[in-house]
Amino acid sequence: MTGGWGTGSGTVVAALADRLHALGHEVAVLYPDTRGAPDVGDVPAPEAEHFLWTFPIREGETELYTFPLMIPDPNPANFDRAWTYADLSDAQLDLFVRSFQTRVREVLAAFRPDVVECQHIWAMPYAVARLGLPYFVMAHHSDQMAFHRDPRMRPLATEAARRAEKVFALTNANRDEILALYGVPPEHVVVMGNGYDRAVFHPKDVDRPALLAAFGLDVPDGAPLVTFAGKLSRTKGVDLILEANRLLRERLENPPHFILFGSGNLDEALDPARPEAYAREGCHLLGHQSYEVVSDFHAVARLSVMPSRSEGFGLAALEAMGCGLPVVVTRLGGPDSYSVGPLIPPEDPAALADAVEAVLAMPEANYRALRERALAVALTFSWEAVVEKRLRYFAGGRMTGAERRA
Repeated sequence: MTGGWGTGSGTVVAALADRLHALGHEVAVLYPDTRGAPDVGDVPAPEAEHFLWTFPIREGETELYTFPLMIPDPNPANFDRAWTYADLSDAQLDLFVRSFQTRVREVLAAFRPDVVECQHIWAMPYAVARLGLPYFVMAHHSDQMAFHRDPRMRPLATEAARRAEKVFALTNANRDEILALYGVPPEHVVVMGNGYDRAVFHPKDVDRPALLAAFGLDVPDGAPLVTFAGKLSRTKGVDLILEANRLLRERLENPPHFILFGSGNLDEALDPARPEAYAREGCHLLGHQSYEVVSDFHAVARLSVMPSRSEGFGLAALEAMGCGLPVVVTRLGGPDSYSVGPLIPPEDPAALADAVEAVLAMPEANYRALRERALAVALTFSWEAVVEKRLRYFAGGRMTGAERRA
């Protein structure tokens, strides 16, 4: 059970589903959608059985026009500026939980799983817990961000965490936060980590002029490229990139061009009172693209950046490293636990500019060594290892026949 595709949790679910299927397991994915059933080729994990929980949902005068977000960051599977759980009335929240429980019962009857895993310690696992079903839950850090900003949802999230068979955390820092917020015992939380798709994110030769021309990008031949993959939000620090870009364009004769991937409206991430702080020149917004396109741009880039204000694991940084790129990340206890490249403090566009400039100025031999180290570290992460670890826990949390028929 997950949110919409295109998010970090959707990426995790697709990878888990593919690996489990390769091992001979049958997998189903239940997720909210506003567009109706997609073609199998249009969604990740094509071998899984897909069950939609379709919006809008109406009951009398109560309506859920779309699925709510935990935090107000853009979601590529939802409407722009979609509401959050904090915007729901009590009647809408009650309808949300009951409607999801009805859909869960339908999926259980159709698929009859041995194990249920929910993404995010939030309303969905709460609804499953209230059905009296065993489940595992994966935290994604946005859950913990939402816990701080939405007091009404805290009791639901706490129950969702406490009644899970196990809570899977992304990193040790994420585990510490989970233990502090939900009051669960230490043995209840397992650091699971993430992997990345090595078949897509790997070093390769890509024709840079042809790639830039395909996307209509006017970039000088000798200009270095810097990639960013994430939502166009303040959480991900996209505004800091534009501030660093201004500094770099003031300093350098040959400044880098930033290739920005992700859903959202850039203007909403910028401070309208400080337009002079940002430079848009040399920043190219390509929106939400396929993993293959992101990988192609990593192949012709010099480095990748992730200047997040809050981050759990930062899978996009690992994917860039899988392509052999050094990364600049914020020191937050997430991607900095594995990243190869400069670490910067939060909220510091000058430090971001300095870090980018330092990588661009590295002697070629030193830069090649950094690339090799980034790739070597990335290769220590695999979805195969994550799935193997999950299966050991799943073996002790199987549903009974009666529960499958709930």
